[in-house]
Formats: sequence, C-alpha cells, structure tokens
Amino acid sequence: MGSKTFTWQGFQTKWYFLFLAVVLLTSYLGMAPKGFLGTMTYCLLLGILLTTIGDSIPIIRKYFGGGSIVNLFVCSALAYTGLIPDKTLEMVSALGNNMDLFGFVCMALIMGSILGMDRKLLLKSGGRFAVPIIGCLVCGILFTMTGGFILNYGAKEALFNIGLPIFGAGAASGAVPISQIYESVTGIDAKTYLSQLMPAVALGNAVAIIIAGLLDGLGKKYPSLTGNGNMLKDYTPEEHKEMSADFGAIGSGMIITGTFMTAGVLLSKVIPIHYYASTIILCAVVKICNLIPEELIEHCGQWYRFVSRNFVPAIIAVTGLASMDMGLLINALSIQYIILIILCVAGCAFGAGIFGKLVGFYPIEASITGGLCMANMGGSGDVATLAASNRMSIMQYAQLSSRLGGAAVIVLCNILAALLV
Repeated sequence: MGSKTFTWQGFQTKWYFLFLAVVLLTSYLGMAPKGFLGTMTYCLLLGILLTTIGDSIPIIRKYFGGGSIVNLFVCSALAYTGLIPDKTLEMVSALGNNMDLFGFVCMALIMGSILGMDRKLLLKSGGRFAVPIIGCLVCGILFTMTGGFILNYGAKEALFNIGLPIFGAGAASGAVPISQIYESVTGIDAKTYLSQLMPAVALGNAVAIIIAGLLDGLGKKYPSLTGNGNMLKDYTPEEHKEMSADFGAIGSGMIITGTFMTAGVLLSKVIPIHYYASTIILCAVVKICNLIPEELIEHCGQWYRFVSRNFVPAIIAVTGLASMDMGLLINALSIQYIILIILCVAGCAFGAGIFGKLVGFYPIEASITGGLCMANMGGSGDVATLAASNRMSIMQYAQLSSRLGGAAVIVLCNILAALLV
C-alpha cells in the first residue's frame, strides 16, 4: 500500500495554493468580493493554512492545541502588524459581528450536540453541571486573590481587574457589563475600566486555549482522567450509527437549527439571558420530553457534522483577525500580570476538575467545559478551546458554562462591587 497523499483539508497542494494565491491577490489589490461567500473563502483558506502548519509541528500538536492555537495567534499578529489590508479586516469583522458567524457555527454545534445527545445522559448530567462551575469560581477567586497578595499586586485589585472579567466569559457579555457596574459604584467612566479589563479577557482567552491543549495531552498520558469527549463517568452512551451524508438532510438541519435559534431569541426576551443559553434550554427541554422525531434529529446531526468539519478553521481565523487585539496583549505584558492571568485560568480549570469529579464527571472534561470555557471569550473562545482539546462534541456544556455561568458572574460582580469597591 502506498503512503497517503498529503492534503490541505481535502485539497491537493497545487490546487490549494492556487486558490489561496487568487484570494490573497484580490485582497491586497483591494478587489476582494464583499459579503459572506468571499470573506468566508478568505478566512477558510487562511485558517486551513495555519491550522495545517500548526498540526504538523509535533510539540505544538501534542502540548499546545495544535493548529488552532497557531491559527489564532498568527491571525492576530497579522492584523496587528498591518500585513492584512484594512478593507479585508473590515470585511472579516463584519462577517464575525454583523453577519454573526459565531452564532452560525455555535448554533450548529449546540443543536447537533444536544439533540444528538443520549437522552438518559442529559437527564443524569444536566443539573449537576452547576457543581464544576461553582468549583471554577471558588478556586479561580482563591488562586487570583492569593496570587495578587503574594505578588504585591493587591488581592482585591487582582479580583476586580483580572479575575471577574476573565470569569465573565468574553467582552460583550463580560467585560462591558462589568465595566458599567464599576462605573455605577465608583462614578468613574466605564471606558476607563474597560481599557483595564480587556487585556485580562484577551490574555485569559489565550491561556485557556493553551491549557486546553495541555489537558488533552494529560488525558493521553493518564487515560483514567478523561472520557475522551464523554463527560460522565460510569456511563456509556448509547451507540449511534451515523447515516451517510445526505444533502437534503444537511439543508433541513440548517433550517431546524435556524428555527430553534429564532425561538431561542424570542425566549431570551422573556428570560433575560443570552440567546445561546435560552436556545440550549429549549433544546434540552425538547430532547428530554422527546418532542422531536429521530429523523429530524439526524438531520441536525448531519448539519452539525458538516459545519464542525468545515468551518472551525474559519471561525478561529476570524477570532484572531477581528476579536483578539494583539496590541492590548503586548501593552499588558509584565511578568506579574501574566502570572496572575495564568493563576486565574489554572484555578478555574483546577476547581472545575476537582468539583466535577466529586459529582461523577471526568476531571479533564469538567476542567475544559466548567473551567476553561468560563475563562475564555465565550462563543469563539469555546470553539477554539474545544478545538485545541479535540473535544468539539461537548459544545453544549461549554456554552452552558459560558452563557449561564457568565450571567451568574455578572450577578456576583454586582454583589462584590457593592461590598468591596
């Protein structure tokens, strides 16, 4: 048997680089087509390049999340150094924000993972998932404040400037409302606080992705610590045989996903939580009550597999190009600050893993979902974190952590700010 031909996510090298050259040339000439297709093609080709290179470097693949981490940081560096034209960056930003690419990908992953989940497993694990989130907050606060005290940064300052914005799971749902809470308590402009909080959010996201890759390596070395994508110990999910690809089913799965997302947006107007969280709740209720036929669940599964196998490099590239400010990271760099960020994120992962183990979760899966997905930047951060740890199948837990856990942090922040600031 001959050796397997090397490909760039399915493309032979000559064709891949021909397509990449066309897209890069039009970008630098300022002639790149606007809209979803042109911008998505650019991000996919760039993401495939960097992901494939990262995955080919053994030490990065084994210990640091492989291609995902290379894709994220190189894209951020390209944007920061001005090597990506401004017009292209504007298009990428519009793709991620105005066109809600993050919602497009995350909804597919949420729907496929929840509706495709073993119903008995959902009933057994759903309620107890609050425990690793509590462990994340307890140990994250303890590690952060202790580090702040020892490093002469200040325990309270470390909590408010580093810990709470990291726990908030992102900028829009975390750092922005937290800065407004601080303004309401102190009277100082929220923008002043936001400039102090964003470096912690960005660096925390980067550290979470790196630790996710390290945890994946730890699980390979100590198999008893991980379910390799299964959350719950002493439970073997029912085997589910995947159907062969069906183009009609993929289209139906997209429609079902979009309909559930729309219903989740409506529900979020009644229950004041992020629409990701309300959609998760809606999906879980439908699954638990067995309200949707298996045929439609399989259609969602087809859409989920299509998106997860094709769009992840693009969404990580968009995150690096448009959502992760390398300038903020560089300006915040100091040994003291970096140590506190690492302590905070490590505390989140440690606490979630220990508390998760107490209620029957595998420690590594609990650490990643209940801990690291509280410390990253929400939707795009969850995708990058799970990609780095090779655990995209547990997106539903990651989103519960980011959205419901992040919302709980805002409540906690209100209480602590009123008491301590």
